[in-house]
Amino acid sequence: MRYASVADLNATQHRELVMHLFPKIVPRYDFLNHFLSFGRDRAWRRLAVKQIQPPQGSVWMDVATGTADLALEAVRQHPDSLALAVDFVAEMIRLGQKKVDRMGATEHIRFVLADAMHLPAVDGSVDVVSVAFGLRNMADRPSVLHEFYRVLKPGGKLLILEMALPQKKWQKTMFSFYLRRLIPTIAALFSQHAIAYAYLGDSIANFPPAGDIIELMRKAGFIKTACRSLTFGVPHLFVGQRSGSAER
Repeated sequence: MRYASVADLNATQHRELVMHLFPKIVPRYDFLNHFLSFGRDRAWRRLAVKQIQPPQGSVWMDVATGTADLALEAVRQHPDSLALAVDFVAEMIRLGQKKVDRMGATEHIRFVLADAMHLPAVDGSVDVVSVAFGLRNMADRPSVLHEFYRVLKPGGKLLILEMALPQKKWQKTMFSFYLRRLIPTIAALFSQHAIAYAYLGDSIANFPPAGDIIELMRKAGFIKTACRSLTFGVPHLFVGQRSGSAER
């Protein structure tokens, strides 16, 4: 499967591409995530979870969970919580379940095979919705954000960790070279599916500016929205809250 750019795909084509690529990279997924971020992705997740102070016995829904790294960090910092780890790639869930079992977190993390557009939860039933490095793989972001809002309890929190091009020119130039040239080359040494990592760089390069994401969050109904850029302005940490009223 080949494509020119994420920018040239409609929502259906984008979803089909993600469904095609991600099962192929599962065996080396964790290794390459840590390697290509120079190990910083662990620190970003720790920092992200620290932004949330959920009530005791909270229910987290970690969407596009991959192999559940953020869900694991959530229950590590909040051991009385239950995390619902949602992904629509069955191969990711199988690998994530092995990791969770190995780390003794089976009682605190439950995997669910589902799409972010149709989350398996009733209205107003979740304390926290999180998504780490997955929003850029969701083509219809307005609908996804409305779905996040739907499942959150009044006062519930949304946490988004995502990568985008930095704003400073020299940082943007360097990171663009890393995305377009180095990542596919490095990934090809460890994976037979370099196209998946070409997509990774392309999806980051085409991710909207932080202000656009904040505006989408507000249009979905979120209040107290904020964004913080992290290492070299590449990772972005977005937070928002569902209003305290049960009514939209």
